[in-house]
Amino acid sequence: MKKKVLSLLMATLMVSSLAACGGSGSSAASSAGSAAASSAGAAVSEAAEEAEDTAAAAASEAEDTAAAAASSAEEAAPAAASGDQIKVGVSFHSLMNDVFKKTEEYLNYWKDNPIEDGYPTIDMTITVADSDINKQISDVKDLISQNPDVILIDPADSTAIEPAVKACHDAGIPCVTYNRPIAEEVKERPDAECLVDAYAQGYDVAKAVFDKMQADGVEQITVVMCNGETRDNNSILRANGVKDAAEEYGATIAAELPCDWDPSKVSELLPSALTGNPDTNLVYCATDGMLSGIKSTLEAIDRWAPYGEENHMYLASCDVFEEGYNMIADGYVDADTLFDVKGFVGQAVKDAYALAAGESVEGKTELVGACYTQDNYQDEELTSDLWWQFEGK
Repeated sequence: MKKKVLSLLMATLMVSSLAACGGSGSSAASSAGSAAASSAGAAVSEAAEEAEDTAAAAASEAEDTAAAAASSAEEAAPAAASGDQIKVGVSFHSLMNDVFKKTEEYLNYWKDNPIEDGYPTIDMTITVADSDINKQISDVKDLISQNPDVILIDPADSTAIEPAVKACHDAGIPCVTYNRPIAEEVKERPDAECLVDAYAQGYDVAKAVFDKMQADGVEQITVVMCNGETRDNNSILRANGVKDAAEEYGATIAAELPCDWDPSKVSELLPSALTGNPDTNLVYCATDGMLSGIKSTLEAIDRWAPYGEENHMYLASCDVFEEGYNMIADGYVDADTLFDVKGFVGQAVKDAYALAAGESVEGKTELVGACYTQDNYQDEELTSDLWWQFEGK
């Protein structure tokens, strides 16, 4: 088209030049020049219009192509971005106690009731490993085969879970762990960890009871510790918090018992520990789920008594389940620290939404649970934290 326009312009110039050279002495040449110029001008105008129309058509076609590409990209975008639904696989290591049962309850609620306005619903598949790490790794691989947007894992073992995390990443699927922290030596890290600060739980609850005992004039504090599972970093970190607080206060740790979160293990191990350490005046319980074992043991030796009575055994516990909360109210438990199930499950769900949408998230979230005592357990600020933590609140 450009070549056509240039040729016509050249013709026009040549005709004009001829007309100028002929001067007034040749009217025929002048007439011929005028006619040629007029014809050339018309041709130039027609060519320009044709070029304009072609350019407009090309622009329109480009716009249509861009619109089609945008539509295709929108269709291919993650479900979380479109606000429809995301597909999430969940691997529980167990449903044996209140933490896991409440976790499942929250997940099932938020599956159909988006945690925030504009968030998608969740197509969720749940597996339970029954505390078997090999089964859990197999469960995760089964979830991967269903091609979810994200996989959530509550590790059965803080170290041995690494192959499951790696399998997720090898398949290009983001992975979020929750409840139990991944051991520091694990190299294949999840995309996000959603936790309660377990060290703070142990440290804060021990400190609260130590302060109370010192205020009561207790000169020597002797502690027997009923810990959880030795392979669970939550148990390890809580125990470390208690031991660090004991060192600060000059308290003695008389015994550490591996009770595996099991009240029957407490009933089995605690009696001999108390017999061998008759000066024990504080029992630490790694979770309220083991309090029934402590209660039966102390009842048998006439040390199960509310605060204020002479035979009261000071008692520190963790998690603020319904049983623990009621024992604070009744005076048997002196302090208890909240394991914020609602908080860490909610964070895991939000991280799942973000990762499904291709967004970045914080590597680790650690929530610090409040410390409940007989002085503050009825405070509105603390009771509001117990939303769904147990029935009746």
